[in-house]
Amino acid sequence: MAQATFVQDGASIDYTPGSDVAAGEVIVLGSLSVAIAKQDIASGVLGALATRGVFDGAKATGAIVVGDAIYWDEDGDPVGGVAGSGAFTTTASDNLYAGRAVAAAAEADTTVRFELRETDVLNAGLAGAIADPGDAGAIPVTRSGTCPLVTEGAETRTLAIPTFAGQLLNLGFKTDGGDCVVTAARPPGRPAPTTPRRQRPLSHPKRAAHLQRAGCPGRQNVPSLAKMRERTRTTQKARKPL
Repeated sequence: MAQATFVQDGASIDYTPGSDVAAGEVIVLGSLSVAIAKQDIASGVLGALATRGVFDGAKATGAIVVGDAIYWDEDGDPVGGVAGSGAFTTTASDNLYAGRAVAAAAEADTTVRFELRETDVLNAGLAGAIADPGDAGAIPVTRSGTCPLVTEGAETRTLAIPTFAGQLLNLGFKTDGGDCVVTAARPPGRPAPTTPRRQRPLSHPKRAAHLQRAGCPGRQNVPSLAKMRERTRTTQKARKPL
């Protein structure tokens, strides 16, 4: 059986929406990345989303240079658009990675041209900043990202159980003013040990090993070595020529 079977080249993925999707709509995939509908997709109908390609996206206020990381802000304010309808931005905090800018955009431009990319989504996911909750606070676990800790002495933080599989969280000091003890709700552990089945010892281990090498199952009533020798002598006497 094949270990893997080719399905598609990965530039697009199958998608069946729960409500109508318009061409150009940005769809959030999980917690780390986004895809874009190139055509209208009716509710409940199988369609496709682009996961790669070059797009012009509605942009938030701010200048962008070629190579800048681009993020999708679901509640962003697009220049010249409807406030809160979503926009692409260079702000990583609390936003989802989308790709890299392939053309410069001025502060007041309404769109930014970027390459939709997922190849570096894991590293980009960690690039997203998560706000430090401060002493005795709970570090948010709603998304992947990096939480830069700032301490002013001996402090503590708590870390809840991750909200989804594959979540990535990077903790580090931005300002080391003292030790910080982070208490996790589910600390790393090892899987429960399995108890091996106990087997009765065979009467003659060497004989059992010989049977197993020959492809025969081991037996609990393997004859003793003395009995085996006695049988051998009896057989030899029976075969003695007249």
